[in-house]
Amino acid sequence: MSNQGTEPAVWRMDADDPWLMCTPSGGILAPGQVIPMVVEINHLEANALPQGTYPSALVLRTASDTTGQTFVSFQLNVLPPGGSALRFEPAGGLVIDTHVGSPVSAIDGEIEVENTGSIPFVWSASSSEAWLEVVLPTEARFNPGETDTFGVRVDEALLSGLGLGTHQGSIEIFDAGSPTVSVTVPVTVHLGANQSNRVTQGLQAEYRFDEGTGNVVHDASGVQPPLDLVIADPSAISWQPNGVTIQSPTIIATPGPASRMITRLRQTGAMTVEAWLRPANLTQAGPARILGISNGPSLRNFTLGQGLWGGQPANTFNMRTRTTATDMDGMPLLTTSAGGASLGLQHLVYVRGTDGNERLYVDGLMVSSQYKGGDLSNWDSNFRLAVANEVGASRPWLGEIFLLAVYDRVLTDGEIQQNLQAGSGASNAGHLDVQPGTAISLSAVRGQGPTSTPPAFVLSNVGGEALNWSGSSDQSWFALGTQSGSLQPGANQTVGVQLNGTAIAALSTGQYQAHVVFTNNTSNYGTRQIT
Repeated sequence: MSNQGTEPAVWRMDADDPWLMCTPSGGILAPGQVIPMVVEINHLEANALPQGTYPSALVLRTASDTTGQTFVSFQLNVLPPGGSALRFEPAGGLVIDTHVGSPVSAIDGEIEVENTGSIPFVWSASSSEAWLEVVLPTEARFNPGETDTFGVRVDEALLSGLGLGTHQGSIEIFDAGSPTVSVTVPVTVHLGANQSNRVTQGLQAEYRFDEGTGNVVHDASGVQPPLDLVIADPSAISWQPNGVTIQSPTIIATPGPASRMITRLRQTGAMTVEAWLRPANLTQAGPARILGISNGPSLRNFTLGQGLWGGQPANTFNMRTRTTATDMDGMPLLTTSAGGASLGLQHLVYVRGTDGNERLYVDGLMVSSQYKGGDLSNWDSNFRLAVANEVGASRPWLGEIFLLAVYDRVLTDGEIQQNLQAGSGASNAGHLDVQPGTAISLSAVRGQGPTSTPPAFVLSNVGGEALNWSGSSDQSWFALGTQSGSLQPGANQTVGVQLNGTAIAALSTGQYQAHVVFTNNTSNYGTRQIT
């Protein structure tokens, strides 16, 4: 509204009906002054109206025109019962990953809510737990078809009193004018150990894999420029709480050379490489590449891997570091003995000092060592940093990774223990392992049924907390003998396979696929699909 005259105008805006409101509703307007007017529906009044159409208007009155004139006309349509309805995302509920000592954040998670009903309503929300807080949107009114976002904040200090692990809560969102219209959003919080106790001196890169979405893994070391990693094929991975599962071959690498790190390690002549991981199997070899700076199968600065080659054990971890006294491949390598790699969550550390002494640690214990002469001055500055595969070649590693770090110095035994105790972000959780974890093949003859005995699955909890699991098949001819269960740490359970002869008899001659999904319903670690 504007005053186009030469004198101040004393005005007020009156509504014909109580369900119509205007802000501001009156005042003094100077010559040439322009002010915004906000027109709203008073829902407490409008909700009491029966179904129908209601015309109304705002009437502008001034000191010189007390009768007033219509400023703008409105029509209110009251629709049939049905009213407000809500839809929220993520549909399965909100999952938040955090840890003790996490800095206070404005928002730890978000819930997107859509008004799918026919009338507006006014926000209100409540939390089921004292450690769970709702951050309301700035706009209180929510019109039909509109979408808005609620923030959720976790009080880690308060929650830590309940212990580490998985905690459940919920957020109820409802219409203040009609509390019967509401949705309850489940909230799952995975609370990990205090990672602020990790060693940071000499850190060159750190990847926590806590993004939860997208195709970029961020370097959390704080060293500039960051060496962020890009996931070449996002469909090959699945995000876990504080981790990632690499379920089919891909490569996760820096887009360009890791020159900052390479230059620094050449300067210090010492290094530490650290990994929290869980292999998908104990048969991958080559070695299968976990983390390295390289350029193909025979050119590297260093490569941390699993398994050997040529019939040698695959249940090992090994490290090849190139020096001025080795070949371009970093041989001879340093390896654990057979059995050094397991299907459980493991803390793996490699250190090399300027004295040429190299050591490998698994879960805080030194398991192998050797002397390798030379220094790191011949490292190539053009090589990329890569995870889960070899640059330009096929040496894939499959499994779960929760943390990777590289230091420009040798961590002491005490510092290795410190990082071990700080945990992986997934240390206090159940981890589901399923064997066989790869594709299985069955044969059947129409009218006769299976020609071989279907193999059973063996489910194990290789983590540190109890877990609940469930299993399902997407085909009627293939079923699991047991569809759910619980596993304590270290326990296992055999799940038989059942073939439906009637369903098989209805199939034409040919090949058919069924997909079985085993889900870790407690922490999601180890959830996998098998064909």
